[in-house]
Amino acid sequence: MADSPVTASPNLPCPRTPSTQQDFLDLFDRILPSTYLDPMKSGVGPGYELFQAFGSVGERVSLAISRTACQSFVGSATGGSFATVTVQLFRQDTITRVTVLRGTVLLCSASGRRFTTNADVHFEPSQTGPFDVTATSIEQEYEYNVTGQRTAANGPTIQVRQIPDATGGSPAALDQLGADRGITRLVGEDDQQYRVRIKQLPDTVSPGAIRRACQRAFRPWNHGFAFVETWDPELQLAYDIPNGGVDGNPAVGAYDDPVNYPLQNLMCDAAFFRGAFVIVVDNLEPIYDVGFAYDDPGETAADYVSPNTNGMHAIPAYDLPDDSPDDAIYGCFDGIDQDRNAVYAGLADVIDLIKPAGVSYTFLMPEPGKTLFPLSP
Repeated sequence: MADSPVTASPNLPCPRTPSTQQDFLDLFDRILPSTYLDPMKSGVGPGYELFQAFGSVGERVSLAISRTACQSFVGSATGGSFATVTVQLFRQDTITRVTVLRGTVLLCSASGRRFTTNADVHFEPSQTGPFDVTATSIEQEYEYNVTGQRTAANGPTIQVRQIPDATGGSPAALDQLGADRGITRLVGEDDQQYRVRIKQLPDTVSPGAIRRACQRAFRPWNHGFAFVETWDPELQLAYDIPNGGVDGNPAVGAYDDPVNYPLQNLMCDAAFFRGAFVIVVDNLEPIYDVGFAYDDPGETAADYVSPNTNGMHAIPAYDLPDDSPDDAIYGCFDGIDQDRNAVYAGLADVIDLIKPAGVSYTFLMPEPGKTLFPLSP
C-alpha cells in the first residue's frame, strides 16, 4: 500500500480571547454604584486612575492567560517569529559623514531588549535625519513587541526614535511541543506540516516507518532514496560478482569492483548482517551553497538555480561577470551548503529516534549522476 501524503493541518483559533482594560472598566461600572464611580470619572474627585490601573493590570494578566492557553495545544500553537519595527535615526551634529551599518544593535532604553538594523543608513555632513530603517529583534519572544514613541537616552552622535509599536514577536511554542514528543521540525517545514507530524501517533520501529521518514526528508527537494536491509539480495557484497549482478540484482558495494558501482570496501560483520539496514541517499543538488567553483561558466541568475531543489549555488569568485545578477548569492572560501547538510543531518536524527533498539544502519551516497536502485518517489 502506498504511503499517504502528508497533508496540511489547519491552525485552530486560540481557545481564549484576552480581555482589554476597557472590559475591566465596564465590569467596574456593572458591579459598583454609579454614585460612587461617577464623581471620580467626571473629575470631581481623584481616585479613578486606580481603577484604570487595575484594568491595565487585568489586561496584562488576561493576555498572559490567553497566550498560555493558545500555545499549550498543538492545534493552536505556532512556531516562533521575530518582532519587527521601523525606527528613525537622527542627530544634532552635521559636521561629519556617518554610516550606520546594517546589523547595528539598537537597545531599548527601558527594557534593554536588543534589535538589529536591516539596512545601512548614510548621513552626509549636511544631513541630520530622521531616516527610517527597519529593525528585527534578536530573539523570538512576545516581550519584543515593545510599544512605540520612545527616545533612547544613550548615544553621543546618532539617536534612535521608535515611532510605531514593534509587532510579530512570538516564541517557538509549537517547536517546544514537538520537542516534548521527540519530534523536531524538518528543514523547510512550515507550521501546518509540522503540526500534522506532531499530532500523528508515533511512527517507529518498522521498515515502513523508516521509508516514510526518508520520504518526508527528500520529497520537498524532488529527490529519492533506497532502503535496503542487509540480508536483501539487492545488497550483494561478494567478491567478483559478475557484471550485472546475480538474478538481475546489481552488485552494490562489491569489494574493489570498479565496474558495477563505485561504492567499495563495504563489508558486513556478523552483527551488522543480522541486524542492520542501509539507506542509499540521493546526492542532493544545492539548496543554498555559498561555496564556489573556479571558472564557472554561468552568466545569468538562472544558471545558478538547481533544477530539482530550486536552490541556488554561488556565482564564481574568479572571472566574475561584469553584469553579475543582483539576486545571485556570492561565495566564499570554505563555503558550504548548510541547508543541504541539514537535510542529511535531520534525517539521521529522525532515524536514530525511530529505528529499533539494537539495530544499526549506514548511509551510502552515489556519485553525482549515478544511481544504485530506482529511487523511491
